[in-house]
Amino acid sequence: MYIKSYMIFLLFLFSIEVNSADLKVTVNGVGSSDGIVVVALFSEEESDLFPEEEPERVMITDAENGSVTVIFTSIPAGEYAIAAFHDKNNNGELDKSGIGLPEEPYGNTGIRSARKPLYENSKFEFSEDEKQLTIEIE
Repeated sequence: MYIKSYMIFLLFLFSIEVNSADLKVTVNGVGSSDGIVVVALFSEEESDLFPEEEPERVMITDAENGSVTVIFTSIPAGEYAIAAFHDKNNNGELDKSGIGLPEEPYGNTGIRSARKPLYENSKFEFSEDEKQLTIEIE
């Protein structure tokens, strides 16, 4: 009896449809092949980290003049925001001036502002149907 119940449970478990998909993010405006490009995907639960702290999902790729593309895999449907920057000197952080202004090209989903981007202005809904985004960095 125990084995039969366990087998039914396993069949049920593997038949559950998970609402997740891959998310392809293209970053345009990469000015050179120096350094790396960092793309961070912030879930709604990580909104308080946006955009300066590191969320759970971060993709790093070598910079290529023009654009780069990264793919986040198995992303559950939900609310997210993305921040990206071209780390020209490959030091792992967005360099800032003495008054806190970015000195390396950066961008985010949503509304671009001269001020620090807000999660509320950068968020988007991700579903199985929506699988590609483009971010412009300056």
